[in-house]
Amino acid sequence: MNDWVPPARWPIVGREQELKDISSAWARRACRGVVIAGPAGIGKSVLAETCFRQALSMGFRGARATATVAARAVPLGAISHTLPHWIDGKNPEGGIEALAADITRNPARKQVYLIDDLHLLDETSAVLLSKLLASGTVRLISTLRTGEPLGPAVGDLVITKELHKVEPAALALSKVGDLLQRVLGGRPSERTVHDLHTASDGNPLFIRELALGALSAGSLRQNSGIWELDGSTHLGTPKLNEVIKVRVEKAGPECQSLLHVLALCEPLPQVAVHDYAAADVVSSLVVQGLIRVTHSGDRSEISLAHPLYGEVLRNSISPLRRRILLQKEIDRVEACGTRRREDALRVATWRLEAFGTADGPLLVRAAQLARRAHDYSQVISLLDAIPDTEHSTATRLLYGEALVELARWRDAEAAFIRAAECAESDTEKLNIAVARTMNMLWSNANSIDAIRINDVARVELTDARSQHTLTVNDAVIRTVSGEVVQGIKILSQDLGAAPDGLIDLNVWLTGAVMKGVGLAAMGQTETAVKWSQVAYQRHLAVNDDALVPHPASQQISTCFALAESGKLAESVEVGYQAFSDLITARAPLPRIWMAYFLGHAEWLSGHVRSARRWFAESISLSKAQKQNRALRLALSGMAAADAVLGKVDEARELEDEAQTYPAIGFMAGQHRLGEIWIHAAHGRLQQAREVLHDAISEAHVSGHQAAESLLLVDLARLGAPHQAAVLMREKSIWGDGSLASARSNFVVALENGDPSELERVGVECEALGAHLLAAESWLSAAGRWQKNGQPSKAGRAQERGQVVLGWCEGARTPLLSGVQITGALTKREHEIALMAASGTASKEIADELDLSVRTVNNHIQRIFAKLGISRRKDLNQYLRKP
Repeated sequence: MNDWVPPARWPIVGREQELKDISSAWARRACRGVVIAGPAGIGKSVLAETCFRQALSMGFRGARATATVAARAVPLGAISHTLPHWIDGKNPEGGIEALAADITRNPARKQVYLIDDLHLLDETSAVLLSKLLASGTVRLISTLRTGEPLGPAVGDLVITKELHKVEPAALALSKVGDLLQRVLGGRPSERTVHDLHTASDGNPLFIRELALGALSAGSLRQNSGIWELDGSTHLGTPKLNEVIKVRVEKAGPECQSLLHVLALCEPLPQVAVHDYAAADVVSSLVVQGLIRVTHSGDRSEISLAHPLYGEVLRNSISPLRRRILLQKEIDRVEACGTRRREDALRVATWRLEAFGTADGPLLVRAAQLARRAHDYSQVISLLDAIPDTEHSTATRLLYGEALVELARWRDAEAAFIRAAECAESDTEKLNIAVARTMNMLWSNANSIDAIRINDVARVELTDARSQHTLTVNDAVIRTVSGEVVQGIKILSQDLGAAPDGLIDLNVWLTGAVMKGVGLAAMGQTETAVKWSQVAYQRHLAVNDDALVPHPASQQISTCFALAESGKLAESVEVGYQAFSDLITARAPLPRIWMAYFLGHAEWLSGHVRSARRWFAESISLSKAQKQNRALRLALSGMAAADAVLGKVDEARELEDEAQTYPAIGFMAGQHRLGEIWIHAAHGRLQQAREVLHDAISEAHVSGHQAAESLLLVDLARLGAPHQAAVLMREKSIWGDGSLASARSNFVVALENGDPSELERVGVECEALGAHLLAAESWLSAAGRWQKNGQPSKAGRAQERGQVVLGWCEGARTPLLSGVQITGALTKREHEIALMAASGTASKEIADELDLSVRTVNNHIQRIFAKLGISRRKDLNQYLRKP
């Protein structure tokens, strides 16, 4: 259920530059006002209203009016209600001087007019306003719709040099996210932001009406705190449809044929457009902002100026008219020989829409083109139009692979089985076996089933290419399932430096992703970074022939490897760009893991709210795609973030949900982060350390050295630096890369308690962008300096630590809490203080620490005495304060 209440007024977002520009112009004595011009819905009225309210706050008297078509027929019709009784439409000239004199008598009472839709203002009102502006007695704030005809007086008013002109731009993608977040009260998913930005073209009114329409239809829902837009149909609202319909109809009947064919078949080459409209009509539509011309080399194309115009126009075209227009375009393209690669896809789509059928070979060719464009829904639509008797092994395989990308796992398995029934060549059997294992792997089935299918194929297909391909495929399955050491050993031996004829291309590309991820998980980060960058370039070179959704999929391993190597900011930058590319490519499955690794990178950076956001994105995507593989990791990561932010109840709910999903083995140990940090948030450090020891052992046994290193740092953070350092030395957990070095230095510095050493680690971690580790290092150093009786050094370290902590988005850890009282409390007292501050009763503390209740209470009284407080409530505030 969506507990959403629409705001009384939608906020103004993304107009900081325009407001700054207007304020600067308004401050000039010569300025007589502003004209805010732009197309319908760009946000002119909201911006004008904001400026008007600012003027009122500066002491201006205000009058507002809205010009309309009806009021334009009456002299002074729009503004008559703002004028004294001696000025009327019959003799406006006679009252102008008197009005100006009346306003001038009291210069402290400055006057400002707000006129909405200035292009509809009657000529008499425009003359009056021009004279008032010239006299310097009033200022004007107005909106003007571009592309509309202006009367002579209104035109003269608009070009007045003392009026500052502003043309608000469409909202940028990031600003659309900010707007939706403020309105919805929660973060929209990146795909939702992208889809609404694309559909609206950044037009604020269109964004609003699309969001309201989606909310009303129930297609915009909140999932794990993320607002997710279901489907690709943008319903909008009756208001939005009416706004667009009026604008399109105003173009006139001579424009409708061109607008209709563009709605059905855009883009069209410029030479074809003149079959539907004369050159002057085309130019008029460009000026009105209804169509746009784009140039690519020596080719010019015409399309509708806004994505939503097509939806409204298509609904107005009768079936017969639709068929006639589509047939005309089919004939034109076929007469040219369907020379361009996408022509087959366009013709097949048009034939299906016009007649419900098309030639089988044409449909197959079109489906292959749609697959290359990653439009898997289109692949299904095209192949569904082929009679069952005309399907081949290749088309059934293509059909199944598209179903996998659409998360229709059972349907995909059925398609693969049917393909296997008619498969004859070893190549066909190999492709089907690989496709089935990938479907098994990503459909939440047991990895053993995928390995079994792969093993059966290895027995049946004995040629060298099949054996090589299936060996690499086996390594992919094992790496995904947590057998990192074994998987990487195989991939290092059998995966060549580039795709070649000895291995299936799609398997090479999948293996390339998993090799980079596996190397990073094993702590071989420098090798992982180099390999991932090579694999990405290889994928770009062969993308047209690849079934892997998009080359950006390779950046999953790049993002992970960069983060673990210590290049945290670069990791986030690369990951975000790839995530955006995967949205554009309509590739949801790799986006699940890209979101997870972006969350992981932000967690390593200490940016806890950002990490939480990306974990939530991964969860929302996983649930939308019915994909459970990443859920345990992402839910536990989100729970850990909430616990570090002090939202313990929310963290507990997330961790309870995480426990309902199986751990897949990959990133072993990190699936317990939620448990660990929830214990820590409650002050149960001993329990947190017990869970950590289990998680560290699990990571070590499976070869996940990066996870083991992260968990050992947490062990040191939560009160056992000596144990963490001993384990690091015993197990040789160092890894390569600057982050691994900084982690080990952090643990050793905590173990030694040397403030100078801790400061050096603070500098090191800060340079990497590991801000929470840096803050903990600086503030731990401050505590040690204070304990050693060197307050000036303590103050310097404390000041730097607080600056770095400010970048950690509200994170609070027990180590940070302990820093403020290092010189006051013993280690035991600190642990009891943390538990008491979290609301844990004395008896529970006694049971947890194997003490008597009386001993616990005595400790608490000594804590109160040392800190100069008297209540547990004060203790909580003392420990939690920044």
